[in-house]
Amino acid sequence: MAQFIGKWQAGKGSMSNFEAFGKAMGLPAEITEKFRDSTWTATISKDGDTWSVENESSVSPKRTYSYQEGKELVTTNMFGKGLKLTATFDSDTKMTVMEQTENENGWKSLKAVREIKGDKMITTITELESGVSMTQEFTRC
Repeated sequence: MAQFIGKWQAGKGSMSNFEAFGKAMGLPAEITEKFRDSTWTATISKDGDTWSVENESSVSPKRTYSYQEGKELVTTNMFGKGLKLTATFDSDTKMTVMEQTENENGWKSLKAVREIKGDKMITTITELESGVSMTQEFTRC
């Protein structure tokens, strides 16, 4: 699990299949376009039993989510709408996050799997109703 700790960056073009994923999420075309060309930084830290993920991007305000493994976190997403998530570690290099997020079209259920492979963190997010997935590759800084 300690392999997740650190700063990770994803540049333009780091997402694949985001257009189909955005459509499955019901995102407006202009939001999908902005996110497709965005850059991201994720800083992951741990203090005792509490994990924190600070997300920063070129298209959304900085957000920090702090949670404990296996316990539901209820907060707001980057758009100020509802967000519920529960994270579990499947191994030292694999984390699964079950998420419910709210947007203009109601609530969507997602499954995000983050896997460490060397100096890369590959995130695969699936919109569960449609089964449509996207991936994003981060590089350790």
